[in-house]
Amino acid sequence: MQQLATIRSIMADVRALGVPEAVVNVIEQIICANARSDTAQEAPKVVNRPASLPEAARLFHRLSMSKAQLLGADLVFDPAWHMLLTLFDEHARGRETSVSSLCYASGSPFTTSLRVLSALEKKRMIRKRPDSRDGRRIFIEPEVETIARVGQALERLCAGQPITPPDCLATAP
Repeated sequence: MQQLATIRSIMADVRALGVPEAVVNVIEQIICANARSDTAQEAPKVVNRPASLPEAARLFHRLSMSKAQLLGADLVFDPAWHMLLTLFDEHARGRETSVSSLCYASGSPFTTSLRVLSALEKKRMIRKRPDSRDGRRIFIEPEVETIARVGQALERLCAGQPITPPDCLATAP
């Protein structure tokens, strides 16, 4: 019972910071999924589960960006994950994603973002494709395996199961 009171207190503090309710719900889901309770009645029920994996990608991206604003980007810096979530969502919507869009989505400086894109390309998680209408622009396309792995990671997160990027996103040697 004390654990439930602690979770409620944490969530009240998060709400008091002005964090959007959708992000608060995701935080609550993560905390509850990781909480170890003696009885099933102690943990609050999971609410507002995303309707689709692309929606989950958007929610987790917003959560991560909110976390960076709350704690400082230097403490929760994860531009590759932000880029992969954006690519997953844009791919599901059938949209093309430019280099500049991904750099913006990463939440990191442009030069850092370009290094991350190079690393993702080297690991064969993405590929670059020139824009046929504008030679100055390059689109980034996720590899099929990358989409599958990000989808698996999102499914685990939505189910309240922990993931680590090396488990879900590492490429085969």
